[in-house]
Amino acid sequence: MTSAGRWEWVHGASWLTEGGVVYPVPGFHEAWIAENAEFVPGCRNVCDVVLSKRWVSLGVYSKGYVELLVPCRSDWECLERARVFLEKSLGKWDKALFLTMGEEGYVKISPEDVVDAPSFFGNFVKPPEIRPDFPTTKDTKYIHEDHEGREEGAGKNPS
Repeated sequence: MTSAGRWEWVHGASWLTEGGVVYPVPGFHEAWIAENAEFVPGCRNVCDVVLSKRWVSLGVYSKGYVELLVPCRSDWECLERARVFLEKSLGKWDKALFLTMGEEGYVKISPEDVVDAPSFFGNFVKPPEIRPDFPTTKDTKYIHEDHEGREEGAGKNPS
C-alpha cells in the first residue's frame, strides 16, 4: 500500500486516513480493498472501511467536483480531517459533496466554508425536528444559563 503523502490531492478515488495520509485507489475501491485486505481486515466494501476504520472515501472528479463519504455528521474528527484536506486543496475544487452513512441527504460545501471551522461544522448540524404540538417561541420564553449557572434571557418556560 503506497501513499501519495499527507494531504495530497489525487485525481480519482482515494482514502484519507488519520494524520492526513492519502492512499490512491487505482480503479475501484472494492478491488483495492480485496488487494489490501491486511490493512482493512473484515472489510468488504467502501461502507465497511468508512465505518470500521473511519477513513474518508474521496472521489475527485473533473471540473472541481469532489465527493467525500464520512461515517456520520457527528464524527467531528473525520469531518475536521476532511475540512483540513479541502482547505489545503483550495483552488483545486469548487464544490464538495459530503455523503454520510446511515443518514439521508448530503451536505454541499463551498471553498468559503472550509476556511472558517465553526461555519464548516455548522453545515453538518441538522435542525431539530419541529413537532406540531411543541410550543414555539411565540408561546413561551426559555431559560438559558451561562457557564456559571446565572439565568440569562427574558423569562421562564411556563410549566
